[in-house]
Amino acid sequence: AKPQKTRRLCGFCKEYVDHDFRNCPERRASACSEEDDGSI
Repeated sequence: AKPQKTRRLCGFCKEYVDHDFRNCPERRASACSEEDDGSI
């Protein structure tokens, strides 16, 4: 196990965070159920 989390550049936060652009908590909060809900 690695000591620190994988820091990656989040395109939503525009900074290196411990989450990914696709897994951004802020993006999920402001996302209008694009991929989370398969009703397309």
